[in-house]
Amino acid sequence: MKFLDVMGSSGPVKASVLILGTDYFGASIPEKHATALLNQYWECGGTTIDTARIYGHWKDKPDLPPCSEAVLGRWMQRQNNRNEITLITKGGHPQLGDMSKRRISKTCIDQDLFTSLDSLRTDYVDIFFLHRDDPAVPVAEIMDILDPHIRSGRIRALGASNWNISRIQEANLYAIKNNRTPFTVSEINWSLAQTTPEMWGDPTLVTMDETEYQGYLDTKIPVFSFSSQARGYFSKGFSNTLDRAPRALRFDSPKNRQRLNRLVQLCNRYHCSPSSIALSYLTSAPIPTAAVIGCSTVTQITDCMESLNIQLSPADRLYLEQGAI
Repeated sequence: MKFLDVMGSSGPVKASVLILGTDYFGASIPEKHATALLNQYWECGGTTIDTARIYGHWKDKPDLPPCSEAVLGRWMQRQNNRNEITLITKGGHPQLGDMSKRRISKTCIDQDLFTSLDSLRTDYVDIFFLHRDDPAVPVAEIMDILDPHIRSGRIRALGASNWNISRIQEANLYAIKNNRTPFTVSEINWSLAQTTPEMWGDPTLVTMDETEYQGYLDTKIPVFSFSSQARGYFSKGFSNTLDRAPRALRFDSPKNRQRLNRLVQLCNRYHCSPSSIALSYLTSAPIPTAAVIGCSTVTQITDCMESLNIQLSPADRLYLEQGAI
């Protein structure tokens, strides 16, 4: 496994460059199967696991509490490996069912964090992300809310999920000037497939574009990429099964079809799977990047791990993006 460092309040937090996502654990992925996925990831050398207060939410059973964190907490307790895991969770997600109802307030953030700690059976998280931003709330207020949790040791490092880089920079400027802990990692939607919040039908999402990318080049803030494989767009396109993958079809566009064709060429050149090229595109980027992998089978985890054997050159990455130069 390869790793990158995220700066924490008391030193670096080491994160695997392939992070296991647990969005559906305990819901559409039953706990027994989720446990097998966690075991496989752990056996492959992975140490960084990404969850959130809302993960494992049953869309057709809204009265049931989200259960991903509880599944993960029980697994760590059985494995007795909490101190060997870099544990990521998130809070402050808008109200499920109505994304316009933001939840970036002291009451909501505190409630989410303490509930997460209880579900995860731990007294601290290594990285705590605010799951969304609320531009109506001043950054000073937000950083002041988070600061006591850092000082208490409940959070080792702060992350911003689905925040524009300009807001992160604004928040960090305030934090540095006022002896608060800054954001030291970001999590946004980024993959080889170009996309926009409109394609997702969610205006609260932030996707990588030229402005965001330049901001990360300038700040050197690490990026954790979610939907790093574009919901299987390249694997399904490679096997000509896109018509059976409705979640991947949202990425289908003429530009992404061209990228798919170029990915096939690199798969042939490097004798590897589409996942290996798609993930290496991210982990070979000139900014510190880790990819959150959402796997539903142990075979998919093994396949993702093969990307660690590939380092794409800048020319390879440019070819994937733009074709022959």
